[in-house]
Amino acid sequence: ITTSSSVKPDDPSVTITTKTLKKNVTVDADEGTFECSLNNPTSRSPIDVVIVQIKQKDAIFNASLPAHLTCYLDGWKYGMELSWARVMDKGPDQALVAGNKYQIIPENGTLVINTPTRDDLGEYKCMVTFYPSSTTDKHVITPKPVALRGGPVIVSSDNSKNMVEGDKLELKCKATGFPKPTMKWYKDGKELNTTVRLHFSEYEEITTGKLIIFDLTYDDAGLYSCVAENNIEPNNASKVMELRVKDKLAALWPFLGIVAEVVVLCVIILLYEKRRSKKLAEEDEAVDGTDETTPGDSKEVRHRRT
Repeated sequence: ITTSSSVKPDDPSVTITTKTLKKNVTVDADEGTFECSLNNPTSRSPIDVVIVQIKQKDAIFNASLPAHLTCYLDGWKYGMELSWARVMDKGPDQALVAGNKYQIIPENGTLVINTPTRDDLGEYKCMVTFYPSSTTDKHVITPKPVALRGGPVIVSSDNSKNMVEGDKLELKCKATGFPKPTMKWYKDGKELNTTVRLHFSEYEEITTGKLIIFDLTYDDAGLYSCVAENNIEPNNASKVMELRVKDKLAALWPFLGIVAEVVVLCVIILLYEKRRSKKLAEEDEAVDGTDETTPGDSKEVRHRRT
C-alpha cells in the first residue's frame, strides 16, 4: 500500500491524498469487494475486483485451412468489447477489420484468418475493453501477443555461378517463417564460419542471409547450400547453389585459339599461293619455249595463262 499527496490545481489550500493497493500476483481468492478509507473510517468507498483468466492460443500456418488465434477471457460475465491488431516489425500496429480476410468472434475471443498466406505469419494482439459504455468504469487491457507460426521456407536464392579467380562472390538466400528463421551456410556438406576472406551479412531481414567470399581461389569451387531453421515443423529448408571458379586466363584461351587458327589458315593460304605461282611460272616458260621453235603459223595465237 502506498500513499501519495498532491495539491488541488485550482485550489492550493486543498490537498489530495491517494492510497494505492498493489498486488504483484493475483489469485482467484482475491476476487471480491475491497473498501478504501482515508482519514474518516466511517467513509468507505467499495471497489469490486473480478479475477479473470486470459486463455490464449497460437496457430500453426496451413495454407489450405483457416487460422484460429485465441484470446479468451474466462470468468468475465459483464460487458466487454474485443478488437485485434497485427504487431508490425516497423511502424504502428495494424488494426484488423472484420471482413473477407478476418473474422472476429467476441464470444470465444477468436480471430479467424480465412485465407492465410505466409505474409500473415507473425504476432497478433487482442485489446479487451471492459464496460465500454461506461464513462467511469471503462478501461482497456492488452494481453501479451499470440502468433501465427510457420516453419521455414526458402522463397528465393541465387542461381549457380561461374566466377574467375580473384573475384568477389556473393550468394543470397531469402527465407520466411515465424519465429524468424536463422540461416546457416555449408560448402560440400561442411558448415562455414567467418574467416578473413569469408563473411556473412544481413539480407531480407535474415542476419546471415548473404554469404560473401573475397578474392576467390580455385579451391572455393563446390556446392554451397543455405539452410533456414526454426522450431516449427518441418524445422528447416535448404537451397543448393554450385560455384565454378575459372583461371584468370580462362577467358583468354578461346581468343588465343582463334588467333592460332587464323595464323595457321593464313600460312596454308600463303603456301598454296606460292606453289600455285611457281607452277604457273613453269608452265609459262614451257609455252615460251614452244613458241620459239615453231614460229611458222601466224594464224595461231597463244594466250598466256593467268
